Amino acid sequence: MRSTWRLFVAAYPPAEWSASALGLLGGLPLAGLRPTPAPQVHLTLHFLGEVDQSALGQVEESIRNACGGITPFFIEPRALRSLPARGVVRALVIETSAPPSLLELHARLSHRFRRGRKSGGRDTYTPHLTLARFAPAKAPSTQVQFPVALGGFSVTCVSLVRSVLHPEGAEHRVLATVPLGA
Repeated sequence: MRSTWRLFVAAYPPAEWSASALGLLGGLPLAGLRPTPAPQVHLTLHFLGEVDQSALGQVEESIRNACGGITPFFIEPRALRSLPARGVVRALVIETSAPPSLLELHARLSHRFRRGRKSGGRDTYTPHLTLARFAPAKAPSTQVQFPVALGGFSVTCVSLVRSVLHPEGAEHRVLATVPLGA
């Protein structure tokens, strides 16, 4: 019997940054927010989905190859906003800058791990860190967007992460960490 794991590639900010970012939620007049646990605040670089456990070595090697020549980069928060931009609001995120190294890494990962995507499809990657999700019945009826006064952080490595879904939320387990600029 084959076992699959739900995987993604992410960059994690320093713990102090995550705590400060989550602190922004306290003054918002929004009901129904379910904050992301501070250790799970991350910048998703690529969502792999369900991957056969036997392929983990190949996946990690592919991530290492994608990181080759990518230099560390600095992420700057731009705005606290809701996603998606249209339709029912599901999450409150900090949208960030998109430095060239981040965009190149995302493009490499997308190219290496594309499955079942139509060629020529448009990539709508919006770098962001999810701070909270809304309970479905309590999502705001309008989009939310606020400027943020929060310093940035450097990304010096990326992680291969397993997401284990539980009724109370997801649990993240870092399986491998790959340094940038090596």
